[in-house]
Amino acid sequence: MHHSDYAIRLLAEQRSSELIAEAERLNQLHDARRLQRRKNLRSLLTRFRRRAPGWTVIDLREPTAPKPAPNPAKATSNQ
Repeated sequence: MHHSDYAIRLLAEQRSSELIAEAERLNQLHDARRLQRRKNLRSLLTRFRRRAPGWTVIDLREPTAPKPAPNPAKATSNQ
């Protein structure tokens, strides 16, 4: 089988363009799968996400001085 240089060059260009088209198709397929995987991961994260803790009120006031206990002698004498 004898091919001219021109025919071989045309076959090479055709094969090259087929390989480029196949690579492009595989890249698009890969990107679509990666995007779908990212969406699935995102939905899993939102489904099992811990709820944010509720608002907590922190009392920053100074503690009040405890009231002194009544004198036991006065408490018994009033009775």
